[in-house]
Amino acid sequence: SVGVAVSAINYLKTNNIYTLMTGKELNIKPLRYLEGAGVGGVDRAIVQETNPRNFVMPFPLAYQLAQPVPVPLGVEMFAEYIFGSFNVRYPGSMAYIDIAAADES
Repeated sequence: SVGVAVSAINYLKTNNIYTLMTGKELNIKPLRYLEGAGVGGVDRAIVQETNPRNFVMPFPLAYQLAQPVPVPLGVEMFAEYIFGSFNVRYPGSMAYIDIAAADES
């Protein structure tokens, strides 16, 4: 039989364990900040299950608005809030993978 030329992305989308196990299509999105971000300057990929229960971004200090302070021809408003860093609850639900380019020799 004769093989059909397909791109690497199309091959990955149709031949991956995620699609075989869940029946859902693999979601691939480019992220410019990962180009050259791997060890030795290789490209990097993030592989994750995008379930909201796996990730959290805590807000330890809710939005607080102080009383307005009158100033000439206006009012100054002061507010503060804090949000925590992005947290992965289940470490197995996300991984960074460095993608080494294949030699063309």
